[in-house]
Amino acid sequence: MAICPSCQGKVEEGASACPKCGKAIPASALENIPTRTSGWQKLVIVVSVLLLIVIAFTFYGAEKREDAAAQVIFSQQVAGIVQTVSSQSGLGERFGVPGFTVKATPKAAEVVLAFPSGPLNQAQASMYGNAVCASLAQAYVRKGYMPRQLRVVVAGEQPGGRAVYGQSVYNGNIDALGWEPASR
Repeated sequence: MAICPSCQGKVEEGASACPKCGKAIPASALENIPTRTSGWQKLVIVVSVLLLIVIAFTFYGAEKREDAAAQVIFSQQVAGIVQTVSSQSGLGERFGVPGFTVKATPKAAEVVLAFPSGPLNQAQASMYGNAVCASLAQAYVRKGYMPRQLRVVVAGEQPGGRAVYGQSVYNGNIDALGWEPASR
């Protein structure tokens, strides 16, 4: 509500004249309507701002912390998976248990497996890569994550140096693991 500058009467918002004295109300009087914020409204504003600050601090860096945790969790998972697949396939006895590197986040991972000896043929490399990739995908699901992409690269030592045999790629469907041989 505005106040009439002539009689100090209350004037409804949007009225062009004072209902008490009939004088025209200038637009500037309507624009300078005094407002008051009560104590409880100020308290709600302060509490809301503090709550937003707490939320911001809580989520600041959360993605980095989650990525670091995923890296640790899945590095440990890969060690067990590599041991199991090596022993079940017999490739561990024949070519040695591969060393590995892992780059993992909650949504994706890349594992590079390097057999200490070789050469492996494409059938052996694809079977091994697909088994590790499928097991890693299941480990993600058991942890409550839904991975967008997992890649398992299979490499090994052979006469003439290190060779990359190819990679197994998971894009959300374990039944559709894809083996991509390395281009020579």
